[in-house]
Amino acid sequence: MDDQEKFLRRRLEEDHLYEVIDDHIELKRLPLTKQKKVRVSRADYTFLQYSYIINKWALGNHDLTSMELNMLLYVYPIIVLTRAQFLDMQKELSATNTAMFKSLVDRGWFLLWSKKSRKSYYVLSHKGNQLVSRMHRMYMLEERIPISTSKNVAARKNTPQNKKLMELYQQFNDNIK
Repeated sequence: MDDQEKFLRRRLEEDHLYEVIDDHIELKRLPLTKQKKVRVSRADYTFLQYSYIINKWALGNHDLTSMELNMLLYVYPIIVLTRAQFLDMQKELSATNTAMFKSLVDRGWFLLWSKKSRKSYYVLSHKGNQLVSRMHRMYMLEERIPISTSKNVAARKNTPQNKKLMELYQQFNDNIK
């Protein structure tokens, strides 16, 4: 009988597996048939873990829709863009609201940078750059989410949903060094 067969037979016959760790410590394991594989992350970074919390903070405090926030994040590394380029980016993100660009310009998220003949060139405004760079710092655990009533809309309203959000914000802040 080879090792593979012994292993399979042991897997089916044993109720529990015991592993001696120390003279007085014995580890009891479930049978091999019931053990499940668990994938453990080996990543050096965990910023995606907090993306939901950070996005909720940004949406709630800056009066943006989820798609508008995604567009700001997408446009951030691009220095100058035209309206046509914005619409192409909007298609890439499967956004269907054709008035989104005008709305973002009207609310001060984009500024007209230059106008040559019939083409207008836009840049992300200071307000937009501030928001996205601040979100980046939060993702990298360099900045806390404000929890005071003067700086966070969720702290002002006393609803169960906002209380839960504030608890999540506090947990996030506790993880920052």
